Amino acid sequence: MILKRLSKLTRRRMTTVTAWSFEQIKEQALHPNPSVQLVDVRETSEHTYTPRHAPIPSSITIPMSSFDPATAISKCSHADHLVFYCEAGVRAKRAADMVNEFGSGKTISYYPGSHKEWRQKSFE
Repeated sequence: MILKRLSKLTRRRMTTVTAWSFEQIKEQALHPNPSVQLVDVRETSEHTYTPRHAPIPSSITIPMSSFDPATAISKCSHADHLVFYCEAGVRAKRAADMVNEFGSGKTISYYPGSHKEWRQKSFE
């Protein structure tokens, strides 16, 4: 039993979760690379207030309250690299770590500045 569990763990490809900068996010928003998927883990209510709160262009939304690593991987099956963001970076890091620990076989990143920094720098 322990050996079966150990073999399952060793099949997972865990990598280091890296951080993306505002400049990298802006480049992806303006010139989307199809192998990269931005994933907004904010709740739907967080981005319906004004256009300033809308998701970053080219991203998909998977709310953290219903977040499941397998579902996230499935919705992003076309992408080799997933980049998570939220409002301030905490949930984005948690989602990135969850997908990484699940063993997606993809490159996993998060945007520490998240939507708060995006709004500040994009709407100056």
